[in-house]
Amino acid sequence: MGVTLISIALFKIHRVLKQRNYLLQQTSRPYIFCQKNQNRLEIRNIGQTPAIIDSITGLSSDSVHGQFIYQGQIIFYSLNNNSASTNIAINYHDQFNNYQGNFEISN
Repeated sequence: MGVTLISIALFKIHRVLKQRNYLLQQTSRPYIFCQKNQNRLEIRNIGQTPAIIDSITGLSSDSVHGQFIYQGQIIFYSLNNNSASTNIAINYHDQFNNYQGNFEISN
């Protein structure tokens, strides 16, 4: 009887700790946000930790690849005035995980 109760309690503790760790990871990760402002593209980290940009598909420049972007920091990228809708995928990582953000930028 005691072994069963201990097993159930340990299982519940394990589940609660796993959920708590997941929530902590979600709140303390970087979140890259991308939007167009006039003829510039703004790449912004709205998360709680710095990120490193691994690759950006949909842009013609490599100037932001491998660049650190700290929490609250904005990177500006010049766009062509005649550019139509563009799909941009940004791959980035922090110390522990890799992430991808997909954005549709329209005129």
